[in-house]
Formats: sequence, C-alpha cells, structure tokens
Amino acid sequence: MSQANRFKKLRKIYKEFNKEARKYLEHVACKPGCADCCIDVGNIDTTTLEAMAILKHLKTLKPSKRQLLYANIKKNTREKPRFKRMKCPFLDSRNFCSIYKVRPFSCRRLFSVRTCGESGPAIPRGLWELGEETLGRIYRLDHFGITGHVSYVINLLNDGRFKELYVSGKLKPEIIKDTIQKYDMIINRAAVQKFNVLKLMPGSPDKA
Repeated sequence: MSQANRFKKLRKIYKEFNKEARKYLEHVACKPGCADCCIDVGNIDTTTLEAMAILKHLKTLKPSKRQLLYANIKKNTREKPRFKRMKCPFLDSRNFCSIYKVRPFSCRRLFSVRTCGESGPAIPRGLWELGEETLGRIYRLDHFGITGHVSYVINLLNDGRFKELYVSGKLKPEIIKDTIQKYDMIINRAAVQKFNVLKLMPGSPDKA
C-alpha cells in the first residue's frame, strides 16, 4: 500500500471515530484554549504514520513557523527524559495546537466531562473503549512502524536511514532496539497482537 493510501485510510479512521464519538460528547467540558491534556498527560504519543503526516504538514508552514516548531521539538527531545510531564512541543503561547489538523489520535481521543485541573480528565467508559478499538485499527494500518512520544518519533523519521526503512516496509525493531528501550516506545506489530488476544477474550467488546 502506498504512503498516500495509508494517509487516506488514517483520515478515514479519524472520521469514523469522530462520528461514533458524537453520542458521548454532549456534556464534554473541553474547549479551545483548554490544554491540560497537552501539558499534564506526559506523553503525547504518535505512530510513525501519524508523525509522517505531521512532517508533511510542517513543510507547508512558513519557514519562521517551521523553524520555531523544530526548535521546540529539539528542546522537547533533549529535556523530556528528565521530566515525566512536559508541555507538548506543538502547543503555542495561547495554549492552541499548532498542528491541530494533523494532531495524532492520542490527542483526538481525549475528551473530558469535567474540567481537568489536578484531578485529570473524566472520560466516559464507552468513549474510552471506542478509542482503544480505534487505536488498534491505527496500529494495524501502521503495523510495521512504532509508537512513542511525538518528539522522539519525529526525530527518528528525520534520520534518513530510519525513514527509508520505514517507508519501504523493511523496518525491523531490532535495528533500533536500544532507542525503543531508552524512550519506552511501542512496536506496533506487538501491539496488534495484544489487541487480537483481547478480542478473543470473553466479555471483550467484539463478544458483547
């Protein structure tokens, strides 16, 4: 499957999630400028496919804006290992997302029925389960990739050798084993296997 088709399928998965999620969003407290999940969650995770979409989007920005975001990514990559929780590199000074159109699913799935603050988000159970099911679909679509904090994955893709192996579908986790362990990344193929096992368990959503 071509990269363009993967992007197309990814957008379709997002769209289908949005459609199914509407029934849970009547009492959502989230609003523009609310950014607790962009600051206090800790990891802003992305799959390699989603990170490719982000990089593609960054190329369309004005050079000054693009340079600022790359500087944020560099700083975030350097400082994140020392801090468990750290502001997303794409969050601007007004607490708005600089890449909202191509934000990863880890951001798209978070809706809270109360203002977060110190207590964190309150996500309806059905919405959380829908998010997990959708995440499994994204892992399957990007089954030969990895998932991790957005800055780390983008940095890997900026390595020409890694990007070449990923795009060609020849990426093997053992090639970047040390990086995966250091930055606590997920191998998507392994995640797909986990989701497949859960589907077979009694009482799983597919068996309800």
